Amino acid sequence: MKVIVFKTNIVNEQRFNYTNYLLNSNTQVKQWSIDHYTKDKILRIEASDRLTASDVIMMLNKINIVCEQV
Repeated sequence: MKVIVFKTNIVNEQRFNYTNYLLNSNTQVKQWSIDHYTKDKILRIEASDRLTASDVIMMLNKINIVCEQV
């Protein structure tokens, strides 16, 4: 198990809902959260060791979510 942290552009409910659906449907993601109170909208993912930051970035980019590993 590992934790991966990203800065994102998840600034509204629609982007949150897309992210919610995508991450909850991925069996390698165990838990995740977004800190809406920071300007960088920090996304924290607890995942299996097989999931990489690049995997997450590619998944989120497909739904127009911009993210950068911190």
